Amino acid sequence: MTSSNLFGNFELKALKPQNYEEFGYFLAGLIDADGHIRKNGSVVIAFHLKEKSVACYLKKVIGFGSIYKVKNRQAVTYECMNNAGLLKVANFIRNKLKHASKITQFNERLVKRLKCEKTAYTPSNLTKNHWLAGFLQGDGSFNITQHKRSNKLFLETRIAVKIAQKLKDLLTLIQTDFGGKHLVSAIEQIFFI
Repeated sequence: MTSSNLFGNFELKALKPQNYEEFGYFLAGLIDADGHIRKNGSVVIAFHLKEKSVACYLKKVIGFGSIYKVKNRQAVTYECMNNAGLLKVANFIRNKLKHASKITQFNERLVKRLKCEKTAYTPSNLTKNHWLAGFLQGDGSFNITQHKRSNKLFLETRIAVKIAQKLKDLLTLIQTDFGGKHLVSAIEQIFFI
């Protein structure tokens, strides 16, 4: 797709992970944002209906899993219940998860089911892997706003990345590598960066 605007012509491309290591970080970010490991050890990741193609991409790369439409909602879930598929997921995300509760789910549920090696939090520079891409896919949004100032000739354009979380631990991690600031919604008790 080519776009033409004030800044010239450019080609828009979505860069997918290029290898299994990069895919593992992307998948870990998705699970940290909008996924969980059930008590039976199966892995579930939720998507807005418009993002169904991402669920299909996961299924294709992992080679296992099913995609279900969520009743009465504009959402789908990718669910992996097959042991061979779960072992692939475990190997992809081991030592790449950042969310403490997801690490606990992995170690208490997936390890119990598969008898596989545990995972641990491993610090990594988020500018060097695809974890943030997966996390933003799940819990992030991009906002573009334009304002016309009465004393200015041009529109003022602002582009912002917004991530909402109930706990600020992951936002602090992102802020360390990228900057930004925490904002707290008093109504919802949700942290933003």
